[in-house]
Amino acid sequence: MNISNRIAQKHVFRFVSVLIIVWTSAYTTGCGSGKNFQQGARQSVNESPSQRAAISYIPTPNISVDSSIAENAEIANFIKPYSDSLNHSLSTTLAQIDSPFYNTFYTGNLGRLVADYMLLTATQYSMENVGIPCHFAVANNGGLRAGLFPGPVTMRNVFEVMPFDNELVILQLSGGATDSLLRYIAQLTGTPVSGLLLEFERANKPAKNRVVNAKINSKIISTPADLVFLHGSQEQYSGSGMPDSRRWPTNNQSSDGMNQGNNKINMSGSHLPFDSRRDYLVATSSYMSMGGDGFTMLKVAKQTIYTGIQLRDAIANGLKSEFDAFQWVAPRKQLRVYPIKLEDKK
Repeated sequence: MNISNRIAQKHVFRFVSVLIIVWTSAYTTGCGSGKNFQQGARQSVNESPSQRAAISYIPTPNISVDSSIAENAEIANFIKPYSDSLNHSLSTTLAQIDSPFYNTFYTGNLGRLVADYMLLTATQYSMENVGIPCHFAVANNGGLRAGLFPGPVTMRNVFEVMPFDNELVILQLSGGATDSLLRYIAQLTGTPVSGLLLEFERANKPAKNRVVNAKINSKIISTPADLVFLHGSQEQYSGSGMPDSRRWPTNNQSSDGMNQGNNKINMSGSHLPFDSRRDYLVATSSYMSMGGDGFTMLKVAKQTIYTGIQLRDAIANGLKSEFDAFQWVAPRKQLRVYPIKLEDKK
């Protein structure tokens, strides 16, 4: 039975129609009159399409929200129990980390950490609901807005890393769409991935970068322990499942999480060569699935599974699970998307 039939038999898909009424900056310091906004919203919904198109501006006064406005004691007392509960939840420690995780564009180890947790969570979901493992995960650096640094990691830190309400989705991509995705990753000179190893030839212009070798994970990732062994030989581990060395950075690794020297990508292990004749299940964000950050090839997915899981929850649960299992979070030092010269392959 092919992937489409398995998904169709075991999963109900969610399609949402959205009408955007207003768009404002996240850094706005004032807000308009609620009455005028409600009137405008009702008008835009009740009028005919041609009349709605004519509505472009509704005048409304700005109300500055700053320190000059005194706190309302009644409201403050009303929201205090909720505020205290929220602060308690945000202060909950999920893990302790020994090494920094940087959001260095294209090569940062924070992106690799997040992609690992996306793949773990997506595979658990797809196995439970579809009976098929997710093959690999792809994220974008733009969605990650802060790093993680040695010490306790709290839920507040996770919100700082992922402030957006992005949902984890699983896409069924054809071989052709997957090929387009791999080529785009090469043109970007990299993006956060898990379950994927990709070598590309670097050209004088990124748009001309060419995929040389691509291998996709063949292992079913279903337990927290699989996180540590996700790429087997890429990091040195002792028989106990703990890394042999916790030193960061290593001599051939810069402090921004980028590999230096001869620490090249290992194309062996539990990976199979990319096959353009087959479909793949790819974990990504709801934003990227709609073509965000130039990932337009994701919009042509054969099927889309909406997991209902927020990316930040996948990150938080992944951190807690890995730390609980090993009392340590692996630093994800090894590159997964690697530029080469053709003579490197000789």
